[in-house]
Amino acid sequence: MNDAMKPLEPATAEPSPPPPRARRWSVWGPSLTRRMIGIASIWIGVLLLSGGLALDRVLTQAITRNFDGQLEYALTAM
Repeated sequence: MNDAMKPLEPATAEPSPPPPRARRWSVWGPSLTRRMIGIASIWIGVLLLSGGLALDRVLTQAITRNFDGQLEYALTAM
């Protein structure tokens, strides 16, 4: 007999469990959410670092110019 002509088997009380699905990644593998969070955190870190460096440079120059201006004023006033 071939599979098409196979006699029917009686139904069991409990259906057999489905076969386990093959996982592409493990439980701790890189998911889309984890990758997006990782990339966003890298971008945030880069932007914070570059913004901090730019702010430091601008404020340092402003403070130096202000100090030089006040020193020049004090020296010319003497």
